[in-house]
Amino acid sequence: MKWPALVLLIVVSRAAHADDPARAKAADRSARARYAAHDYDAAIADYQAAYDAMPDPLFLFDIAQSYRRLHDCDHALAFYRDYLRQRPEADNHELVERFIIEMSDCATPEPAPATAPAPVALPPQQTRAASAPPFSNRTLRLAGITSAALGVVLIGTAVYFSSQAGDEAQQLETACARGCAGGSVVGIDRAGTVDDHDAIALYALGGAAVAAGVGAIVWSAVRAPGEAPVVTPTPGGATVSARIRF
Repeated sequence: MKWPALVLLIVVSRAAHADDPARAKAADRSARARYAAHDYDAAIADYQAAYDAMPDPLFLFDIAQSYRRLHDCDHALAFYRDYLRQRPEADNHELVERFIIEMSDCATPEPAPATAPAPVALPPQQTRAASAPPFSNRTLRLAGITSAALGVVLIGTAVYFSSQAGDEAQQLETACARGCAGGSVVGIDRAGTVDDHDAIALYALGGAAVAAGVGAIVWSAVRAPGEAPVVTPTPGGATVSARIRF
């Protein structure tokens, strides 16, 4: 017993979505009369009703014409384009294209696409600084460790030469107890003097290397990453300066 009701529902549903030529024809007739009377707003409403009853692209053209008469370029342009999308092979295609050009001239301009800002040219010095690889903390720390280790080796060598100079001084003292004469005494004195000078030089170099190494290690722990020391030439040498952030 439920089948007839279901069939009736399907028929009514299809009828509601089917074209209604009679209603479309009546709306079209009304629209033409209002268009001829220059009542373009009412004509647009009737043409829209006709299109809803029977979606013929010609009604879109009529709506576009009515908007053009109202000097509503934006809506006229949209309906002309929609008409050609649905009927690309229309007989009045060239005429519609001319209308599209005409409406495009008076329509609201479309927003321009966003463009990326132009790159700012840096002075040569800044360009080189920006392209230079960052001064690595790890590199500085390794350099400091290497310098400190070298300093320790130099100081160890200085201790050896200092010990040698002490032994030679002891030998010279023992020899001079019996009288400071003879070539052997002169040789011992000269060797002791050389060893003593070498020890002093190595102590100085080793101490400087250790100090530089420790300074580099400390600096690598507290400085800003990528910040390299500044070397400024001076008469007879150079000065090294750096900025440390705590």
